[in-house]
Amino acid sequence: MSETKYGVTISPQMPENTRLLGSSGLSLTRPERGDFDLVLDPVGVSVPDVGIQVIPCLENVPGLPPNLDLEVEVIAAIRQSFGAGADVRYACIAGSGRIGVWMSPPADQDVINARLEGLASLDLVKGNELYGIFINSSFIRKGREGVPPPSQGSLHFTAMKILFRAPDKIITRVEGYDERPWPDINFTLDLIDIVTASGGQIQVQSTDDLDVDRSWQHYLLGAIIGAAGFLHPALWFIGGVPFLLQELAIRGQRPPPQNGGAGAAAASLLPGSIFLRGGSKVVAMYDRAEVSEGGLFAGGSLTVLDREPTCQINGPEGIAVGPDDDGALGEFHVRRGDLRAPLTIAWSADGLVANADKVNTQIGFSIPVGQQVINRKVQVRVTDADGLFAEDEITVRLRRVTHDPSLPPVCKVKPWLPQCNP
Repeated sequence: MSETKYGVTISPQMPENTRLLGSSGLSLTRPERGDFDLVLDPVGVSVPDVGIQVIPCLENVPGLPPNLDLEVEVIAAIRQSFGAGADVRYACIAGSGRIGVWMSPPADQDVINARLEGLASLDLVKGNELYGIFINSSFIRKGREGVPPPSQGSLHFTAMKILFRAPDKIITRVEGYDERPWPDINFTLDLIDIVTASGGQIQVQSTDDLDVDRSWQHYLLGAIIGAAGFLHPALWFIGGVPFLLQELAIRGQRPPPQNGGAGAAAASLLPGSIFLRGGSKVVAMYDRAEVSEGGLFAGGSLTVLDREPTCQINGPEGIAVGPDDDGALGEFHVRRGDLRAPLTIAWSADGLVANADKVNTQIGFSIPVGQQVINRKVQVRVTDADGLFAEDEITVRLRRVTHDPSLPPVCKVKPWLPQCNP
């Protein structure tokens, strides 16, 4: 277990009143008076925005290919993920590797020293775990609290808070009022993200809770439905990771939202795989996820595997062509897996490809006059930065439509369906 500097150990058991500061210039002072006062103290400890601990140190992982420098590759991949402005630091201390990520560069040597102390203080693994990671609560909150969403018609939002509730909840709380009824209705919306580990993966279950005077529910619900901005939820960001603010709704009126709040955004920062140069990847297997006032914590193990590139074309398998048309247009998208950016995409088809090097493309197909059905092929090849590649091919059937009014309306656009061919 690592040495604890100044009595500061970054773990889920941090005192509730302890503020863990990441990129801010503030730091935790030495607990000479038995507390953790926040001061401008350059000899304190600057806790990272994102912290990682691995056992053993990256340079000592056994069984790696001789040409794979795991330390160099992992740090390079993390720097690429968090952007050029991030300060990423690594150290091997007491048999475990510590990685700290601060989202802003250090202002001076005093800040660097404080960050090195924070790196040495990382104590994230539990029991038999070989890997631990945490997302700092101050980083999750930074720039979000006190910045409510913009008003939507009669809906006015006055406050936004992010709350951490052990053992597994991160709550995004939005407060506001609706001025449509008289008098105004005050409401509080909680977007509740429950973060757990199951089957080696991080799972997030998102739900919501709207606290409002029940006698005015129909007024508020009607105003919400009429707010166009909430039919297309507002987009918010945490550290460059978006999360969708859900439309307000009374509990029980609809299923739990698929898009969560700040907790879902924070959980998306926990890596599933880190792609390495040369064709390998580090895969994280999670056995633990927990929440405290310090932030989001998770642990498990890491495995180095060979990448297995995949790609899949998503698009129509059949296209209806009008009785007097000589062709039709289709929209296609390629899904990729185990491929390290930058990617080279090459579409080809029995037709005219609009954007042959893009993830999404349109393809125009022709069908001879008088012909009722014709098959056209679509292919794609995706090559990654290491020369690894994957390919896929589908067949698109064009069918000329002469609509029979006795058939279902869907047959106008999908004439290949069974009910359209009695």
